[in-house]
Amino acid sequence: MNIVIICTILFSIVFIISFCIEKLRFRNAVFLLLALFFGLLSLDVIYPQNGWVEIAVMGIVFILCPLCVLTTSVIFILAGILTLRREGVNLKNALSIFVGLSVWVFGGLIVYVLFVNYVNRIVNSLTFALAMLMGYFIFTFAAFFIYSVLYSFIPKRVNRDFIIIHGAGLLNGSEVSPLLAKRIDKGIEVYKKNHNQKVQSNKRIRYAKIIVSGGKGSDEDISEAQAMKSYLLNRGIPEDDIIVEDKSTTTYENLKFSKDIMEGIIPNYSCVFVTNNYHVFRTGLYAKRLHIKKAEGVGCKTALYYWCGAFIREYVAIMVKFYIINILYVLMVGGMLLVSLT
Repeated sequence: MNIVIICTILFSIVFIISFCIEKLRFRNAVFLLLALFFGLLSLDVIYPQNGWVEIAVMGIVFILCPLCVLTTSVIFILAGILTLRREGVNLKNALSIFVGLSVWVFGGLIVYVLFVNYVNRIVNSLTFALAMLMGYFIFTFAAFFIYSVLYSFIPKRVNRDFIIIHGAGLLNGSEVSPLLAKRIDKGIEVYKKNHNQKVQSNKRIRYAKIIVSGGKGSDEDISEAQAMKSYLLNRGIPEDDIIVEDKSTTTYENLKFSKDIMEGIIPNYSCVFVTNNYHVFRTGLYAKRLHIKKAEGVGCKTALYYWCGAFIREYVAIMVKFYIINILYVLMVGGMLLVSLT
């Protein structure tokens, strides 16, 4: 059996097993993309005499994939410009522009050296190392994107004891922003669904409690949790069903402090956390790390222009989490570069 087909079967089996054991693992994203990649290449092995299949496979690998990368970079640049116009000028909102431009600059350099002008051995070696680094980050970004989208479509159980709504920055120091309002509205939707399905536990009936989680920033007059509570009260949610967690400043702390609250009320609890759709997978990874029991993630929709920069930040946060693997890869590329130069 051809090695490409073996790799396709192997990575497919590994992905299915890993996915069934635990959905919230970044390794699932890597296994899935590898299975798809080798599955595409295996078509040329299965139909060796079909010229159209070979042309299609080569076209996807050498034309469509690079074109998708370039198109994505253009979308990132345009989305970044729109974000700056609508959300204000700052480094966070300009991140997608920098990423998009970097793809064009470094990609253009690689293409020029490899296909247009062989400068010298040193430049060629440096270009090859750069290509390996770019390929690594493009691969992991694509894997993260594909699996995050897949995970967002997996049905979630909302029949839980607690609903954690993650905070976001306030407008004018005290007003709920449009982004945060979408999270709260999604939390209300989950709350109402939950109330339509009574939860039986410890021989008594109870309904889900909403935990609004978010502290007070340096530029805010009140905590995000307090603003969220007021928003919920104005929409008819009973005050007895709202729990305020106003000490957290990060997503990790949102979950950590909420976990302490839940454990103090119900030892054998279950929960669903509500955030934006681009943020669900990383939040789920944090929930897994904190050993939060029976946690599910639900995401609300995000404006497309804002989504690009936000997803890049999610990716960066994931890569920081796996910094050891990234450092090892960079060291490997550096070692190969030194060998080629000696």
